[in-house]
Amino acid sequence: MARVLLDTGPLVALFKRNDASHRRAATWFSRNRADLVTTHAVLTEAWHLISPSARGRLMAFAAEALIVPELAADVIPRLTRLLAAYADTPMDYADATLVLLAHDLRELRVATIDLGDFSAYRTEGKKALRLVF
Repeated sequence: MARVLLDTGPLVALFKRNDASHRRAATWFSRNRADLVTTHAVLTEAWHLISPSARGRLMAFAAEALIVPELAADVIPRLTRLLAAYADTPMDYADATLVLLAHDLRELRVATIDLGDFSAYRTEGKKALRLVF
């Protein structure tokens, strides 16, 4: 089955009706047939960016539609190196977890609104991400 890594932007847009990308997100999620994989950091970031009234729907969606694997045991040193390497971007923590997950899962497709930063990011194996959404 195909997989897509899910960044915060499309997730927030789906649950925030006044977001400029809400319609686009609703359409994209309704048409997507790939497994959606994300991280706890992305869910945490999305939780804080949507209204309290939408948070229950976010968590129901996460339980039904998202795969949220645990990161590898050696994640902190790897995150530290990655965040330092992209300090001038600057890369945020949630983005860093997705880039590491891309490397670990060998999945380069990322659903994101953040085209500029994700175009610059590379996995630990120096592979470019393929942006979808």
